[in-house]
Amino acid sequence: MTRLPSRSPDGTRLHCRQPHLITRPVVQQSANHAETQFKQQMKKIGVMALGSVIAAVNGCVGEADQSSAPFDVALAPAVPFVTVESELLAQPTKLSLDEAGHLWVADALAKRVVALNPDGSVVRFIGQEGDGPGEFRSPVIVAASDTLIRVIDSRHMAVQDYRPDGTHIADHSVPTPLIGGAGFSVDGRLVLPTFGSDGQLASLRTVTDTSATQLGPAVSAAPPGFDFTAIKQVIAEGRVPDEFRNQVTSVVGKSGAVWLLVQTEAEVRKYAQDGRLVWTHQFSGPEIEEAHRQFFRRNAEQKDPTRIVALATMRAAEEVQGSLWVLMLGAEGRSAVFYLLDADTGAQRGRFTAAVPSPPSGFVVDPERGRVYLALPEDAAIMTVDLADLDALGWGNE
Repeated sequence: MTRLPSRSPDGTRLHCRQPHLITRPVVQQSANHAETQFKQQMKKIGVMALGSVIAAVNGCVGEADQSSAPFDVALAPAVPFVTVESELLAQPTKLSLDEAGHLWVADALAKRVVALNPDGSVVRFIGQEGDGPGEFRSPVIVAASDTLIRVIDSRHMAVQDYRPDGTHIADHSVPTPLIGGAGFSVDGRLVLPTFGSDGQLASLRTVTDTSATQLGPAVSAAPPGFDFTAIKQVIAEGRVPDEFRNQVTSVVGKSGAVWLLVQTEAEVRKYAQDGRLVWTHQFSGPEIEEAHRQFFRRNAEQKDPTRIVALATMRAAEEVQGSLWVLMLGAEGRSAVFYLLDADTGAQRGRFTAAVPSPPSGFVVDPERGRVYLALPEDAAIMTVDLADLDALGWGNE
């Protein structure tokens, strides 16, 4: 891949956005044709990037030289940390790390939270199935510190608070089914998706205060209804329906910032705490092409007229030591693909991959031990990736 110029003639560092993917209405007769059309668009974008250097530089923002050229490395394959044979986990969804290095795992199917030591041994279990205090129906998200553990139960539509010893403290009702897809932090901040309602993508609030800060603008106007037949026809024609364009995954950072992963646009947006949009970064490349290929193929294979597979390009993200780590959709679960963006500017710092047996649903980085934990719900397992090869690249040097 040819790299665009990183400096202007006067030596100023250039911060460039990656080429945009523009999907235009193209009538196709099958999902295969839709995939072919998308691939041709990607090739055209590549040609334009190589043949129009001046135009690309015109879309960059000059800034001080902050880092070297982005790295691109393949790390050793992920190794087991907790396996299905241990019978500790049934369906791990999200992970969190406290200051002592304990790994906290939300297990929606087992209806409990598990705390693990860095060697994989069990610290304790929290919760059991039920509707009373300290009981879960669907614990999907956990956020942990040394003094407080917070868990989102999507069925109860509530946030439950615990001490690290497992003592139940309080429940906070958040009466919306959207809580299962919220961004969440241990300090109680919640980012709830709004899917384009009122021209916004999401709202930021806390578990104790319902007043909200709106995050937007929406990618497109929210459609008035959900017509399955019309949506399936749009997909069959090789287009992404407007009903999906405002779908986001939200991330609450340790610094106070909020990030929205705009799925159909493969775009990351950073917002300040007051809702101000700080920067955007749009991805392109093989991961995005693969995500679209899976989207068209799976919908073509789905024969149920009331079921539609949404388009997703990014699985999760986390702020780590001045970088935003973004886990991409990957290639049918064969690899975990990460991009690292500068948290302050959105500039791409690098990319790395690691082989995995099935798609990870979430991750958390342990900088002290130089590893990233991956939750693999299909395998009822947790795996780790050794980050030693990234140390020499300075990924965590702040």
